[in-house]
Amino acid sequence: MKLRTHYLALVVAAGLGLQGCGDLLDENADTDTLIPEQSEPEVDRPSPPSDAYVIKTNATEIFDASGKAILLRGINLQYGDSPSTRINSIEPLAQTGSNVVRLQLRENTTAAELRAALDKIVDAGLIAMPMLWEEEGKITCTETDTYLMQYLDELWLGEWLEVLVDAKYQPHLMINIANEWGPMNVWNAASYGYSGYIDTYKSIIREFREVGFKVPLVIDAPHCGQDFNAFLGGRGQELLVADVESNLVLSVHAYGSSWNSSSKIITAADGLAKTGVPFIIGEFGGSFAFGDASIDHMDVMTKSVGDNALVFDFPWTGDTDKVAYQHTFAEPLNLTGSSVTANVYIPEKYINDGKLTAQLYLKDAGGRFASFGTELANDKDLRANAWTRLNYRIDSASDMEGFVTDGFELDNVASLGIEFFANGKPASINAQIKLDNVMIETGGATPPMYLADFNSDANGWATSWGNTNTTQASGALNLDHDWLNNGDFAIAIGGGNVNLDVSQPLTLTAKVFIPQSYETETGFGLKFFLQYGDSWGGWTDTGGTSFDNLTFGDWNEITFANVDLSAVDVLQRFGVQFYGATSAHTDPLLVDEVVVTGADGGGSAAMVALVGSDFSAGNDGWGTEYGISDVTASVANETLALTINWPDTAEKATYISPVAEGVVNAVGKTVKASFKMPDDYIDNGNMGIQIYLRDVNGVPAYINWEGVWAFTRGDFTHISYAITDDYNYGWGDAGFDPTQINRIGVEFTPNGKPAEINGAIEIGQLLIEGEGSGELETIFEMNFDQAADADAWVFDYADGGFNQTVLDTAKNYGFGVVPFGWLAWSWYGNGEETKALDMSNTEDAYDLNERGTEIVDSENGIKATAVSAGFAP
Repeated sequence: MKLRTHYLALVVAAGLGLQGCGDLLDENADTDTLIPEQSEPEVDRPSPPSDAYVIKTNATEIFDASGKAILLRGINLQYGDSPSTRINSIEPLAQTGSNVVRLQLRENTTAAELRAALDKIVDAGLIAMPMLWEEEGKITCTETDTYLMQYLDELWLGEWLEVLVDAKYQPHLMINIANEWGPMNVWNAASYGYSGYIDTYKSIIREFREVGFKVPLVIDAPHCGQDFNAFLGGRGQELLVADVESNLVLSVHAYGSSWNSSSKIITAADGLAKTGVPFIIGEFGGSFAFGDASIDHMDVMTKSVGDNALVFDFPWTGDTDKVAYQHTFAEPLNLTGSSVTANVYIPEKYINDGKLTAQLYLKDAGGRFASFGTELANDKDLRANAWTRLNYRIDSASDMEGFVTDGFELDNVASLGIEFFANGKPASINAQIKLDNVMIETGGATPPMYLADFNSDANGWATSWGNTNTTQASGALNLDHDWLNNGDFAIAIGGGNVNLDVSQPLTLTAKVFIPQSYETETGFGLKFFLQYGDSWGGWTDTGGTSFDNLTFGDWNEITFANVDLSAVDVLQRFGVQFYGATSAHTDPLLVDEVVVTGADGGGSAAMVALVGSDFSAGNDGWGTEYGISDVTASVANETLALTINWPDTAEKATYISPVAEGVVNAVGKTVKASFKMPDDYIDNGNMGIQIYLRDVNGVPAYINWEGVWAFTRGDFTHISYAITDDYNYGWGDAGFDPTQINRIGVEFTPNGKPAEINGAIEIGQLLIEGEGSGELETIFEMNFDQAADADAWVFDYADGGFNQTVLDTAKNYGFGVVPFGWLAWSWYGNGEETKALDMSNTEDAYDLNERGTEIVDSENGIKATAVSAGFAP
């Protein structure tokens, strides 16, 4: 049997030595409902007993042989690579608390070796999931079915059959037919490229059932197990219909760039949960085994336990439908100087339509209404198939950007609500919308009137004139300009995006990095400007900087204080003009922040060090935490210099701040650092640094690993990270809370660097920068941990074809993420390039390494979430 579709050259996204490397369509699209002809039964083949108890499944769950719903929690064992030694891994693997082992078999695995392993697994009280693995070109990451069908006849239904049909194995058995077999590079739920894959598996399913197997058959996704789209578009159901036992499990493997963020994991899990066939993650990576494409295995485990949410399933009737639900507080709240946040999940089909809106709103004790303004389902305001964190700061009623009823009292708020509006969306576009993690906090400083931090994008700024190449990178605007051919230039943003209150004096600030080569440009300077008026005829600026006040080769904070801009009426453009240079320069100018504050200093405390230091007051109590302790530290010229006595090429060194006086909510804040590395480190090309945070419980989270070979030679390299609520910059231990931070540190990883490469590493700053003290008090929080939370949100108002009766069943208590099973890759036996994916230091003893400890002992690990399987009613 051959796949009917021809594919282009293979690209393996997750490999490098690793062995385990809906409703989107109409009801007839991209499905092949032709049923392959059934083969003639083999009369001499043994069969399992027809009355055996087996593991069973329904649309979303797996039930052990006793009939109890169970979430698989287990480990992959590379048994077939070395059966004589790996059989000794089963007992220590069972000690982890796993309820299942995915047992790798090879083409040369004998029936006796299979039986020996199954006996061990049964004796240990585990579920056995034998899986056939062969290298690329045969099974794994392979499109053609030549070996797949050969092994089906020769191994599964040949040499191994007499073992597999044994009565004592049936309650323990799940058969994983082929590791990661199927088409490469499709990645499109609406594609016809999966049709041959589906047809082949339908035929194989029938052959197993004709022999008499009733146990679950586990089907790996194609493209090295990663392409979950193969099961969407009705194809998961197509496989299930082909199974007379209706006993299938879909398996996906979490590796690579399509699985390396929280939103991507949620997108995959949400789509798979809707297939009507239970799914598991049969393998996952992590532990930085694949650099930038590494996934966060701790995040996978966190998502796997599931999360409850308030779920809306609206029966849309037309394009003017509107509906709102609200929660009434136990007593009215004063929300002056507070932050309101909530997570909203919007399915992709609403984004593709691009009209649906959502908005949070408040009602005071007198019933007066004030909304925060609408957010559009357009993958900018509200993202597709992902949780978007809505975050609003309100210091006065004037901060409410939507409709506000006259007389609304922000200090007497009785309820919080959420409204959804079709806004022209056709009624046919329908999918579940979810709400979770609603929180109100008070405290902190008044935010600035305007702030552009350039952490994730250009914040709307672009070249205004002068033919300058303006791009965002590494948390700043990069300005490449040809002075010889273009003269002065400016960058700017539309005035409507700034909303400056010019009735008061304003203070305008920008942080600008000016390369050392500009020190000869005695006429160089910059200034803020505003263009205004209905006809754009008005112009005013702050006046320029003085050359003598600029520091070259470093960052400058350029401030124009208490500027009178009252002549500005209709603001058309707000920008920064650069002028006066006459020579060619190859290094770009950098702009990190643009801040505007009012006369009362509102926001003037917005950019302060909340945790960490700029070392302007000395060492500030910093010291080593773990790893190398032989570190010499000194402070001069507001710079911390560290000389590390490296004992070898592997041991790490760390330096960490003292415990901060206050607890900081780092969400929405910025981590900033600057490092100057000796040339020897840069030339070596291996060493890396990683900034990390610790919360009040000592739980760490590590930000992106940075290779020093990319650092600026002979100068400081400036690094900036925005901290988000889902913390997707690196990896964090289970339970890490970014809202409760009190320490920041840096880890230096030699990464093979020779020990003799040494010298003073200079740190100019390492801190979390944000608004005010960062001390916030939570006055309302709802995470929908119980059904009563959902019940507390009640119908408020509706419009269009909606009314309370129509919406009677539109609100439900359900899952934000459906719980799912998983099996970690792997106990022991990975090659040198993927050694980080081993869980044990030895194959035959309970000797967990760092990865193994995280997977077994962490908050959402095996011991905390696994339930033992039963094997008889």
